[in-house]
Amino acid sequence: MMKEKICVYTCITGLYDDIKELSFEEEGIDYYCFTNNPEITSKTWKVIQIEDSQLEDKVLARKLKILGHPIIWKNYNASLWIDGAFTIEKSIKEFLEKYCENGKSLLAVPIHHERSSVFDEIDEVVRLKRETKANALRIKKFLLSEKYEDKLGLYETGILYRRHNNEIVRQTMKIWFNMVEKYSTRDQISFPYALQETKIRYQKIDINVFNNEYFFWYIHRPSSID
Repeated sequence: MMKEKICVYTCITGLYDDIKELSFEEEGIDYYCFTNNPEITSKTWKVIQIEDSQLEDKVLARKLKILGHPIIWKNYNASLWIDGAFTIEKSIKEFLEKYCENGKSLLAVPIHHERSSVFDEIDEVVRLKRETKANALRIKKFLLSEKYEDKLGLYETGILYRRHNNEIVRQTMKIWFNMVEKYSTRDQISFPYALQETKIRYQKIDINVFNNEYFFWYIHRPSSID
């Protein structure tokens, strides 16, 4: 098993999710919840207050997800992001050993179990009214202008493992967040483009994030942030 200390982190902004207390904690792993909601407290997560008056709640959550936080950069070589709707049901160390090359992967992410095309995903989020037609058209035009080949598949970025201080990982995350800020907060759309740009070596995790032994997914609280 990996001997490095790692952290698991999540971010809850506004009233999007309730914090879900940990029922499974492991030695050598620290657990952080970043939030701009002063009402959030926890007995099991280390709650860190954040703020950025320039960003809407949704974008702020994506920023923490994608770029991380100084506490993470300075104190850990590896991190596991989990969306606020997930709870941990089983050993994270076992998960990393099984799916992330025992924590040696630069980046590891679950594959999407319904679609494999970014362009199909764009159409789907418009159909579900999770993105506007105008934004969808803008990002489609951009990807086509960049000759994006749509061959890298699609991923469920609600679970994301990274060696976040690695330079190519940093570059990939910077490109990804720039896309989120400029085109769409539906970050699964722009993630494969960032992978293509840096040609980063990454691990595909073959689990269904909504049905597996390590994580349990709760339906998000209804909100315009989705």
